[in-house]
Amino acid sequence: MKKYFNQSYQWVYQSFSLFKLSARFSLIAGMFYLMFYMFIPATPGLNMLSPILIILWPFITVFIVAYYLSILEKQPYDFKKASGTLKGKFPRFIAIGLLSIFYTIILSAWVSSDIAEIFALSQTPDLNRVQLSDFSPILMKALILTTPFLMLTWFAPLLIAFNNFNFFKSIKSSFAGCLLYFIQILMAWVVILSIFLGSIFMVTFLISSMSFLSNNLISLLSSFFVLILATIFIAISFTFQSITYKEIFKSLP
Repeated sequence: MKKYFNQSYQWVYQSFSLFKLSARFSLIAGMFYLMFYMFIPATPGLNMLSPILIILWPFITVFIVAYYLSILEKQPYDFKKASGTLKGKFPRFIAIGLLSIFYTIILSAWVSSDIAEIFALSQTPDLNRVQLSDFSPILMKALILTTPFLMLTWFAPLLIAFNNFNFFKSIKSSFAGCLLYFIQILMAWVVILSIFLGSIFMVTFLISSMSFLSNNLISLLSSFFVLILATIFIAISFTFQSITYKEIFKSLP
């Protein structure tokens, strides 16, 4: 168990170190992801673009991870070289995107009734009666369906781009790599997520305790800092993906 803990710690440490080395790029990548995969799908009139953005996701991931891998290799980022890893592989990347769309449809259909119940609860006048157990079904369903999907696609675009795997070999190898290092990856994710959630709690608590601020200003500041933390979290997710890919598959572009 100590071996697993040490490896998880090293991955978390390296992920934050890689973020520090590429702070400007990481913040831009994180904000880009937030805008295209969270804000646009939630915006009325623009949510029709969601399928296109999902299909583009594997391509975007390759360019972002290629940048981090170039830092790990201590070489300048070559955009042309990164683009070259996509040549002749477009159908494989599109297949990953279509798999993601299929997953999204299945997940939405599975949790739609739970979402309707939560929405109904949010309309009740006495919100104090709403308990964490009310959210348990949707959380469990999302976890059960999301974990295998993430294991299938976590490394798949990178294995297609940098290892020239076909579609089926890429998702099979991605799942196998995640399963082989499941404990280390899970422990590292728990640490990263705990740091992120703890930071949100601290920031919102500190801002809320500033009684000299108006409620509107408190809300504005809290939203701003949560947005910054969410951007950093997404960037750390990409650095973690790059570190684990390098460590598990021992391959650089």
